[in-house]
Amino acid sequence: MKKLLGIKITPAHTAIAIICFVICFGVSLQIRSVIDHSGNVTQVKRIDDLARELVDSNNKAQGFFEQAQEYKAQLEQYEKEKAEQSDANAAIVARLHSMEILAGLADVKGEGVIIRMNDGSKIVGANSNDNIIHDFDLLRLINEIKNAGAEAISINGERIITISDIRCAGSTITINGQKKVPPFEIKVIGNSAVIESALKMQGGILDILGTYLNITCEKASEITVPRYSRPIEFGFAEPIAAQEVAQ
Repeated sequence: MKKLLGIKITPAHTAIAIICFVICFGVSLQIRSVIDHSGNVTQVKRIDDLARELVDSNNKAQGFFEQAQEYKAQLEQYEKEKAEQSDANAAIVARLHSMEILAGLADVKGEGVIIRMNDGSKIVGANSNDNIIHDFDLLRLINEIKNAGAEAISINGERIITISDIRCAGSTITINGQKKVPPFEIKVIGNSAVIESALKMQGGILDILGTYLNITCEKASEITVPRYSRPIEFGFAEPIAAQEVAQ
């Protein structure tokens, strides 16, 4: 029997020591196993959480994509409506411009002809007034010019429209209420070749007027005709609504 620190070591002591060692070793293994298992559970839970977050993110991304597609469709519809409205506005503006030109309420320019008229230098008949420009001479000429397809006409700066007046007033001729005297310069915008041909045809208006007046006609690549500058008032005529016309 041995002594350790003055204590006798018996076989019983040895057996107890061995038993205690075995128990401690077993407990340590169990504790380590529990710790490892706990770590695995925590890791698995973390993976599950990440998977759920990924699914949620995918769902949100899908929702954002669908919303973006909806906004894109709305934007395309808006742009389409805007383009249609823009086309409609452009058509309205173009029609208004055409109406302004037709009514003589806009300054215009374009190709055409320039006609110059003056009293005749020689007496043709017994009456000395035969070689003087009268209102009916201008009216006959303007009528032929219109028939030739003129789009805008002016006489000495006065725009000729449907309500323009041309009449003699003593030794002068009033045009749109303004007194004018020869020579007269008549500017005409339109197809210059067609208008010149119509006016210069044999036996045409220039031949007739040229027998007692001095008159020339030449083409021009660009002519400016001013707008009608007098107030326009209608005392009796008034527009009819579209629904009334349809009835």
